[in-house]
Amino acid sequence: MLNRRSLLSGLALAPVAHLALAQGTYPDRPIKMVVGFTPGGGADVIARVMGPYLAKELGQAIVIENKPGVGGNVAAQYLAAAKPDGYTLMMGTIAALAINPALYKDRLGFDPDKDFAAITNAVDSSNVLVVPTQSKLMDVQQVIEAAKTGTLSYGSSGIGTAGHLAGEMFAMLTGTKILHVPYKSGGSLMTAILGGEVDISFSSGVTAVPQIQGGKLQALPSHPCFPKLGKSPINWCI
Repeated sequence: MLNRRSLLSGLALAPVAHLALAQGTYPDRPIKMVVGFTPGGGADVIARVMGPYLAKELGQAIVIENKPGVGGNVAAQYLAAAKPDGYTLMMGTIAALAINPALYKDRLGFDPDKDFAAITNAVDSSNVLVVPTQSKLMDVQQVIEAAKTGTLSYGSSGIGTAGHLAGEMFAMLTGTKILHVPYKSGGSLMTAILGGEVDISFSSGVTAVPQIQGGKLQALPSHPCFPKLGKSPINWCI
């Protein structure tokens, strides 16, 4: 029995795994999966990769619908208002579900703990510190030195996202100030960082790694002041 809204969550951090089924034979009609971000971002990519596999497994079409806005809140509010029958799912991010209640306390419109039931962890993805390949910043120490001049900028996929908070944490840990430039989605952020609109980005690995592998972005090596994060550039994350 499904007595809470269904949530398919999984980008950035691991959710709990819990699959709830509707009454009767489930499913007997197409299932809608909403994504709280625009096409091309990490959550959207994951949803569109998973959709065909989920459709084959369940024997029903999976309809992906983007409902971007307010750091994923628009989609979450839509999900909270949907009939709790298992035919409306959401590809969410644990980062957003954990962060947004604090950022939008008075106008959230849903309770992540009470209104949603997690189905599975779709993917674990770290944020990767990246620069365009033509950048003169070759390692984290150089990023820190550039940040100390007050002229460094970093992009994120929106205010309150994991990439935004990673940049603020980096600035706090290094005692620097970095200009935050928010974009509307992970896709638009990738366009911006590739075009040199911002100096650095703490981008989702889902969208950043293909660009790194294609030689268009460079993941910066770790720094001794963050030894717990390891030496691998792909594992360097906040």
